[in-house]
Amino acid sequence: MEETKVAHAITILTELAAGGTSRYYDRFINEFTPETQINAELGRSITSLEFLHAQKVRRFAMEVLYNHVFSKVDVFITPGTGCTAPKILDGVLSYGESNLAQTTNLMSFIYHGNL
Repeated sequence: MEETKVAHAITILTELAAGGTSRYYDRFINEFTPETQINAELGRSITSLEFLHAQKVRRFAMEVLYNHVFSKVDVFITPGTGCTAPKILDGVLSYGESNLAQTTNLMSFIYHGNL
């Protein structure tokens, strides 16, 4: 399960860095929220080897889900989030925050639907 979460995070961060921000990053960097800037830089730091390993983990997880879960049930229902919404701390709205552990906890139940 943890490997699937990490693989998902690697995929999302690299997609952010490669797609959404690459065309506009240098020209409009100051218009992105601080959190988006931080996450884009994290995505840029991920190596191609790490990305490929993440895709192997995702493929394996999809096979397991299909063979052991979705082949036996018609619906897979989970809660919307894994915890109560966190308190917004002072300064976060102005300066941003990158708390991937907290984000991962909030997103605990979405990974299987986003593989």
